[in-house]
Amino acid sequence: MAQRIIFTCILITTLQLSAQTTLLKADGPGNTYQLINSKFAPTVGSAIESPGFKTNNYNNHYSFINHEGNNNHISEILDPQMGAVFQFSIHAKEDKDRYKCSNNDRQRNEIKTYASSPDYLKGTIGENVEYKWTMKLPNDFMASQNFTHLHQIKSVGGIKAEEKMPLITITAYKKTNGDELHIRHSENSTQKTIAKVPLKTIKGEWVEFTEKINYKKGKNGTYQLSIKNINSDKVILNYKDKLLTYKKNADFMRPKWGIYRSVKDLQNIKDENILFGYFKITEL
Repeated sequence: MAQRIIFTCILITTLQLSAQTTLLKADGPGNTYQLINSKFAPTVGSAIESPGFKTNNYNNHYSFINHEGNNNHISEILDPQMGAVFQFSIHAKEDKDRYKCSNNDRQRNEIKTYASSPDYLKGTIGENVEYKWTMKLPNDFMASQNFTHLHQIKSVGGIKAEEKMPLITITAYKKTNGDELHIRHSENSTQKTIAKVPLKTIKGEWVEFTEKINYKKGKNGTYQLSIKNINSDKVILNYKDKLLTYKKNADFMRPKWGIYRSVKDLQNIKDENILFGYFKITEL
């Protein structure tokens, strides 16, 4: 019996030690880009895809000056409820798509993990990964009738047509009968909505997203997503299903957060400031 108890304790300890958690949390105004890269790109490169760049070849709203006195489109502010939070700013007419200024139909302000990120930030076959974050959309937030992406899980490597289409997309749409938040899934190069909620259920409120993915080949993976109102503790969405969770021949899967939207319908969008409290990635 004693040997069995010792073995159980060793097993539990081993399982606990096998979890790798990375927490990116706002810590107050200043050095925001350095903070983001210290977690998602600690050794080389940048995890940020934002307007504000300027080189000899392009100028993407370099003239913007935020409350910190720089042109960063991601900054930190103090929220009455949550304390220090990240503010993602996007400008309907001025901002373009990163350094791809030839893309006049879309714009983005996002952070991501990517090829140069540490291995513990990349989802691979056999891993269970939990992505957790808090977000607040303004009360008067306007969604495009085309797309307004707020989060994606994308593949890197593999079949190019499949790599371009995210595995998972959380996106807002303008609808005649009320704007909606859609959770969309792609097995290959096409996508379909697997769940949706009225956008009004999250606008003007701090909400917590918990996304759990069991990365497996074929259609044997598991995808879970819960959305909860932090103030009321009310569950807005609780989705779970067996899905394809790993794109064919992909090197790894990785997350993106922020705002990536169409500007084809400028009359339906405006300048926005979206708030995020923290981003947490736990890999088992």
